[in-house]
Amino acid sequence: MRRAEKLGVIVALDDSPRRGRERDITEEARTFVVDPACRKPKELGYPHELWTTRLLTRHIREHGPTAAYRDALKERTRERVPFEWAMTQNDLGLTLCRLASQWDFVTTSKR
Repeated sequence: MRRAEKLGVIVALDDSPRRGRERDITEEARTFVVDPACRKPKELGYPHELWTTRLLTRHIREHGPTAAYRDALKERTRERVPFEWAMTQNDLGLTLCRLASQWDFVTTSKR
């Protein structure tokens, strides 16, 4: 309450800068995590009404890496930078293969 009286309610609700380690996560990555967390899972095609930690984590792990590569491919076109485009395509493919093998392991281990 003292903080709100001193700084105002809106400012008091914000986090103040703190000592310690710098943030490891970029602002883009933070936005990628916060955006789905602020939406209903049904909006993203899930049958659930609310996020669980496990469901949100799975969503981020499945869509995060591929989204980054797909965004990079918008900038790294085949015509502009063919080598970088090919490397990004390769990385995207490897990521999709890794996700597919993890998903296959999860679905077969539940049987």
